[in-house]
Amino acid sequence: MEKLRLHLEAPEHGIDARALREGIDKLLILINSVTDAGDEPAPDRWLLADLSLGSVDCAVMPPPSLEARGRVRLNTVWAGLEHLTQLSGIPAGWSEQTVRALVGLVDLRKFEGVDGGYLGRNGDQRIQLDTRLRENAENSLGVAHESLGEVQGEIVRYVNDGKNREVGVRDISAGRPIKVSFPNHLDDKILKALRSHSTVTIWGTLRRNSQGQKISLSAEGLNILEIPRPPETVETMAGALGRDWTGGLSSVDWVRIQRGE
Repeated sequence: MEKLRLHLEAPEHGIDARALREGIDKLLILINSVTDAGDEPAPDRWLLADLSLGSVDCAVMPPPSLEARGRVRLNTVWAGLEHLTQLSGIPAGWSEQTVRALVGLVDLRKFEGVDGGYLGRNGDQRIQLDTRLRENAENSLGVAHESLGEVQGEIVRYVNDGKNREVGVRDISAGRPIKVSFPNHLDDKILKALRSHSTVTIWGTLRRNSQGQKISLSAEGLNILEIPRPPETVETMAGALGRDWTGGLSSVDWVRIQRGE
C-alpha cells in the first residue's frame, strides 16, 4: 500500500505535541490540494498508519477501496517534492496551497524538540525538510511582477465568508487552479458560472513568480464564455417535430409505409 511518511527528529526529552497535530494537518493539505491527470477528486479520507512517538514517525495512506486514486495523487505529490529539491517553480499538478503546505512542514522545526525531519515513501525514499527545499518553495510563491492579465477556465473553489472573497479557477494555460480574489459586485456572475460549470475569463491584476508562472489575480471583470446545455431527453424532445410530421397518418401507419408494408 502506498504511503506518505512524515518523520520529525527529536531529542530524548520529547517533542511539542502541537508539532504532530500541525504536521498531520499540513500533510493532508499537501495531498488533497494537488490534482491528478484524470482530474479525480481527492479520497474523502486518509488513514493514519505506523504512528510512533519519541521522534515522531507517522504515515497516511488511502483506504483500500480508494487505493488506485490515492496512488495517483501520491505520485503527483512525490514528483513535485523531487522538483522542489532542485528548482523553484510550482510543480505540475500542484497549487499555491500545496506549496504553502510544504513550507508549513519545513517550519515544524519552530516547535520545541523538533531538530529536523523528512518526508518518506516506499521505505528508503526520503526528501529532507531542509533550508534548500524551503527556499525553492518560497521562491515559487514570491511575486516577481504584476501586470494586467487574465485567467480562463472553470471555477473549482468558492469562498465568500464576508471577509474573504476568492475563487480557484483551473486555468487552461497553467493547467492548475489559480487563486482569484474578486469584488462583491462580481459575486452573482461567479455563482452563475460555478453552478452551470461554465468556462469563464476573469481579468485584472495578475501576479507571476520569477519563473513566469501565474500565482494569483485580483479580478476587475468577468465573462462567462459558455453555459453547457443539459443532455437531451425523451421529454425535452417531445413535440420537436410538430404535429403534422407524419402527413396526417398515425404513427403506426407511417412506420408501416417506411418499412414498405
